[in-house]
Amino acid sequence: MSKFFQAFLTGSFFTFILDFQLFLGIKLNYLDHYKIKEYYNILFADHQNIFYILPLVFIIGFTITYIENTKISIALLG
Repeated sequence: MSKFFQAFLTGSFFTFILDFQLFLGIKLNYLDHYKIKEYYNILFADHQNIFYILPLVFIIGFTITYIENTKISIALLG
């Protein structure tokens, strides 16, 4: 597997975990608290820009996969 493809998959996995955590927090702490049955936010579609997410995906992917120094990786990801 090429480094590029492996970093892309690793970065997208960890980036979408962060996205999932954000919207899980909205669901548990807002929608369930106020008993809202249906939720649609047009701003979600407007703010999920691929040109912002792709650099983050590659930075996180290369950091997790290919940086040997764990202190640098932890500092960058933390």
